[in-house]
Amino acid sequence: MDERYFLEPTEEEVEEIEVITEVKITEETAFNKASAERKLYDGIQKFWRFKNNLGASVVKHRGSYGSDDGLWELGVLQFTPKDGEKTEWHLTYSTPITDDVLGYLSESQVEEVLEKIKNL
Repeated sequence: MDERYFLEPTEEEVEEIEVITEVKITEETAFNKASAERKLYDGIQKFWRFKNNLGASVVKHRGSYGSDDGLWELGVLQFTPKDGEKTEWHLTYSTPITDDVLGYLSESQVEEVLEKIKNL
């Protein structure tokens, strides 16, 4: 396996990560219509959250599967509402979409997977 996937972020990179406290529900699956996004390490992370409390984290940064080719990595998210407006989220590996993350995705492939997640 490529050693870059085992690279730990630097302290500066970890300190620079914006904490996402709210990911709004959307019905949009267009790549340019993410519910939230932030800088992550040397790249970007985009979030989608759908009415079924599932969504996705889509990343492109050093170490993500496909970043060297300009492609994206997608993980399915489970959102859990807590204490009124606060919502927790975590990666879930127990959906029909995948039991892992999906790597090497083009923007149009990301949109196709987002549509499937929205319709679960």
